Amino acid sequence: MLSHAWWLRSFGGRESVIGQTVYLNFRPFTVVGVAAPDLLGTTSAVRPDVWIPFAPFGARHTRWATWSEDRDRPLVHVYAQVRGSASAAAAALATTARGLDRVHPRKNGEPRRVHLEAATWIDPSARLEEGRPFG
Repeated sequence: MLSHAWWLRSFGGRESVIGQTVYLNFRPFTVVGVAAPDLLGTTSAVRPDVWIPFAPFGARHTRWATWSEDRDRPLVHVYAQVRGSASAAAAALATTARGLDRVHPRKNGEPRRVHLEAATWIDPSARLEEGRPFG
């Protein structure tokens, strides 16, 4: 997914880029979409031009590949806009966590925890500098 700014800067805002191949570090990626103009990332210090799937990291970064095999290591944080009931979203995430616990029990035996919080907790400096992190 391309950032809106990079899409305008490098692709002239052409919609025809969707579905095309772009090369990042000599690796091909298919453009699947363009982020909304107000989606800037989750921190004020980093403004990504592109978001790519996790899969290529394993082939390129051995430390990431090793870490990704450790299901007790919290490598991924998910940011989403919840539509509807926050309690329903929390219940769905808890069900997913319980399913992961059944299939991939943690080494220490403790159940996975799910945190559902307002987006305002994302990088307090971003909150001060940018206002709302998501549109």
